[in-house]
Amino acid sequence: MPMQSEYSSALESLPRLPFSAETLDIALKTDDISELQKIIVKDTSLTLKILSAANTAAVRRGGREVVCVKSALIRIGLIRAKAILMGAMYSKTLDTRLCPSFNARKYWEDAAAIGFAAQGIADVTGHTCDNIRGGAMSAGLLSRIGLLFLAHYYPKELNRCFFLYANEEDQWESFGSCVRSVMKVDYDELGSNILNQWNLPKALSVVPGRIRKVAPSAERDIASLVSLANLWARDDFSPESTALNLFSGSQKDRLIKLAPGFARDAEMLSSASS
Repeated sequence: MPMQSEYSSALESLPRLPFSAETLDIALKTDDISELQKIIVKDTSLTLKILSAANTAAVRRGGREVVCVKSALIRIGLIRAKAILMGAMYSKTLDTRLCPSFNARKYWEDAAAIGFAAQGIADVTGHTCDNIRGGAMSAGLLSRIGLLFLAHYYPKELNRCFFLYANEEDQWESFGSCVRSVMKVDYDELGSNILNQWNLPKALSVVPGRIRKVAPSAERDIASLVSLANLWARDDFSPESTALNLFSGSQKDRLIKLAPGFARDAEMLSSASS
């Protein structure tokens, strides 16, 4: 199994992102469709993904087919567009194909669902700041990027974890605990280190369940939202999840009504990102 020093070396050799961290930061923060369009049209595959997402049956709903990026962005909305942008970017940067048991589409579907849930929780709990709502979506989508790193750099070892977890599931509290035991690494912390290595905003590199006391308030809020979304995701967003006990009765009712939309939107994003 890899040693900690090997993980550190792999982090230092991370491939460059297709866009600079500065460009990605602008893309994540902007509320200007024209500005986001300028970034997207520079990449042919990303342009195709945005157009494809805008023309899916779930989004199109009987409307006309859109053939330009700006119209596609208007149809799918900025939050979904930014999620597709990130998903496509990291899929191109970290190749998971050498890990046979890694299901890229399922990975992005789960990650997107956490992102949408984090944003939904932000809405229900009164976070009206777009920076926090959008940041929660982005941080949720990226919260398990450590798994992509392991599938890219250590496909055989991660494949063994999938095998062990599938055949000896009762021995592990979660897949994460299996990875920690076998590969001696926490992929949540690893993901945070990856995003820091790429110089992305600190608020996006949150570790679910761990909030720095000295962190700025926006960073703490985003970390809390993503942690709650992760807890709920472990129960497949069930209305019976104990994670919902953390909310008031009216908040719980609103979240239960929103939950089917998390899965629907996540499926659309995963097809565009994987």
